[in-house]
Amino acid sequence: MPAPVLLDLGTGCTGQVPRALLPVLDRLVHIDLVDVNESMLEAARAVLEPVRGACTVDVFTGAAHDFAPAAPGRAPTLTTCSRSFHWMSRPEVLSMADRVAAPNAVVTIMGDGSLWTHEADWTAALRELIHKVLGYLRTTSFAAPELFAERHQAVEDEALDLLHAHAVDGSLVEEATFRVLLARRPEGAR
Repeated sequence: MPAPVLLDLGTGCTGQVPRALLPVLDRLVHIDLVDVNESMLEAARAVLEPVRGACTVDVFTGAAHDFAPAAPGRAPTLTTCSRSFHWMSRPEVLSMADRVAAPNAVVTIMGDGSLWTHEADWTAALRELIHKVLGYLRTTSFAAPELFAERHQAVEDEALDLLHAHAVDGSLVEEATFRVLLARRPEGAR
């Protein structure tokens, strides 16, 4: 059985999935981090650096479906995608995973709710504030603060006040159901 290689799609800046898997995949030899944002990938690499041990880490800046292993022998045995699959060209990503993955590899798509789906007093109030003040544009991932010029700080201050008003002992509770979908090629395929 080949030593495990992890491919994490839509890594973001936290590197949370590879970081969580490092202690349980004790023979993990390599991690490929993939995201469209280079600075997020560098932040994720920095998070992994002190805990990666002998495991090597490469980053790929670009669309997930364009990924290809940088070196022979690095076919992923586990491909993960957490909270980002909905942003990707799903058929192309699955085709890429099929093309580059090791035999018997597993693809894992994970996700949970969000501010938009969790029902609590504080999430409802924050959603209302966002819709009232910022409208649709600011609810999207590409609405940078500089687009709001002088209004940005006032909106952030109002949101912070709202969250403090709903906090209990300084905390906001968000209960989430985390769903994990595991996929593997049919027996005998490739």
